[in-house]
Amino acid sequence: MQSVSSAELPNRTYVVTYGVAHRLQLFRSPTFRVPELNHSVFTNFQKALLKMVQEALPLIRVHAIHMDKLEQNIWEQAGNHINGSSNPIVLSTCSELASASQLTRQVEGYTLHFNRLFNANGEIIGYGPRHGFDSLSKQFDELGRRIGKRPIILVEDGAFSGKTLCYILDRLKDREVHVSKVIIGFCCARAEVLVKQTFKGELVIVDPIEDLVDWIPDHDLIPFTPNCGRVLGKPTDDGFTSVQTEDGLTHCFPYILPFGKMGEWSTLPIECLEDISILCLDASIEIFSEFGEYIGHKVTIRDLMRCYPRFSIPIVIGNHEVILPLDTEIVPFLKQTRESLRK
Repeated sequence: MQSVSSAELPNRTYVVTYGVAHRLQLFRSPTFRVPELNHSVFTNFQKALLKMVQEALPLIRVHAIHMDKLEQNIWEQAGNHINGSSNPIVLSTCSELASASQLTRQVEGYTLHFNRLFNANGEIIGYGPRHGFDSLSKQFDELGRRIGKRPIILVEDGAFSGKTLCYILDRLKDREVHVSKVIIGFCCARAEVLVKQTFKGELVIVDPIEDLVDWIPDHDLIPFTPNCGRVLGKPTDDGFTSVQTEDGLTHCFPYILPFGKMGEWSTLPIECLEDISILCLDASIEIFSEFGEYIGHKVTIRDLMRCYPRFSIPIVIGNHEVILPLDTEIVPFLKQTRESLRK
């Protein structure tokens, strides 16, 4: 995807999603402090990010989506479609979306622990499991065995190209799993067209967005956040899987500079990329300065791994073989990275 100027894209919509605060709560434990969901480090970052994207795209409508609210709306739609059904099943491809379900006592639910995987240049190579889960073929086989002939409702937070959703639908079809409905939080028009070519059932879009240019999740902008960035993958005899350290941590390219190809991956003008990257690194420093077992605790990668091991170590395009040791202190590393960019 090429970086474009706002003048070329009048009357269109760019989406920024807020979910980093929720994802970082995964590191919380009885002895490990994490800033609360409504902490000013999150709200200030959201406001500043939205303002900066709006300034970068003055002729485009910038639409902010709070993922917790969107997830609630998705489940409300699922509930409406479940009413009157017997033995309903809901399948989610996002563990965060699954955890937001208010229907756990009413329906049988499954999560497909699924990840897009990329090569050392940040280009997609295929699909694989999320860190710590069985291969996709085993997950799909198990779903087919457990679900059988019962129809399911497939829920997804968003779709831009539609290729990932079509891949999932095709793999379910291979196992003769019948998807009766697909509910998507928001969806690009071309993705909707592609999905309808593969899926002939009912498609529900919770937050219809006309002429979607692109969307960027805030969790792709904050290094060390669970599910941040593009995860480095490799082929195996049983499909693709993530590249891992000896300690079991995966590697990812956060979207911001100097880690990823932010212009190419976010469709934002090149002149704003450094400023947004600096904003995100400054926010990261503030956020992780609030982490720890006590005030002044110097949090390391090992500390995060002890609390929640399913996150990725940030790596740099063109220098991905340089892996941070577990004793790396998070805040000093972020400050050093910030200093590598313009003051």
